[in-house]
Amino acid sequence: MRAKLRLSPDFPGLEEENDEGPEMRVPFIDLGMCSGCEGCVAACPQVFRRNRETGYMEVKSLDKFPEECVDEAAKNCPEKCIFWEEIY
Repeated sequence: MRAKLRLSPDFPGLEEENDEGPEMRVPFIDLGMCSGCEGCVAACPQVFRRNRETGYMEVKSLDKFPEECVDEAAKNCPEKCIFWEEIY
């Protein structure tokens, strides 16, 4: 089971946790599991990219993430290292 990520209410754009569920879901790459194959980039280039400075895969900063695209990248990831994190 993945841990839920809770950010401070002072974080821009997010409100305190409520009973209605998460404010948003964001993709997360477990870099300890990631092989850097770039399959996520091939499946969903609007969300994933390789950071040129660090060489690691990363999630782009977006206001909203296309769920079908991210789900496809996660489903086809050979290392199974792409997850959704819920932000409250």
